[in-house]
Amino acid sequence: MVTKHTLASEAPHIEIDVLGRAMGKQDHFAAAYGNLNVFTFNPDESATVEPVLYRAEIKKAIESNLLLFYMKIKRDASNILKIQQKEIQNKLNSLRELQDLVVPLRDIVSNSSDNELNKFGELLDKAWKIKRELTDKISSDEIDNYYQKAKDSGAIGGKLLGAGEGGFLLLYVETKHHQSVIDALSELFRLPIGFDDGGTRITYYDQPMEFTN
Repeated sequence: MVTKHTLASEAPHIEIDVLGRAMGKQDHFAAAYGNLNVFTFNPDESATVEPVLYRAEIKKAIESNLLLFYMKIKRDASNILKIQQKEIQNKLNSLRELQDLVVPLRDIVSNSSDNELNKFGELLDKAWKIKRELTDKISSDEIDNYYQKAKDSGAIGGKLLGAGEGGFLLLYVETKHHQSVIDALSELFRLPIGFDDGGTRITYYDQPMEFTN
């Protein structure tokens, strides 16, 4: 029985410190906590978690405008992140630009009205363009082609989930354009998508029986 924070901290310790894989901690914290949060990772290796407040109807509206596709391109995220780490000192401005998008994205979820939610997709698009600048291993001609097809068919923005070079393509698309985008990316495998509210949790616990003489 451990807290979400303990679980979120020990998981990257195993992957980074024990197994020697190159990666950040954000995925572990997102999986452990669930729901919507702003995570701040401090120089002393500590992390703080700030829940994002939202109205249920806004969250549902954003969720209904998301499409997720499997790119059918496998890659080792650790190898890509090792390349990114070598370029960090040369890409500090781009990383700061990405960091500066956190507060505007949070504000869209917390304070927007229904007719302002497309800004969510616009920020995803901006973030993807910045991320592509970190290294030429983030994207590829094939991925860029899929992304452009989606935008030409009505997608407002999107991004690759994870390190890049493959994996899953997340798109923000108004529901009226869903079918056009789905048709344009018909060779990819579409997956259902939804926000998880609970994070990591124990689904079954059988308390040991105590025997007495």
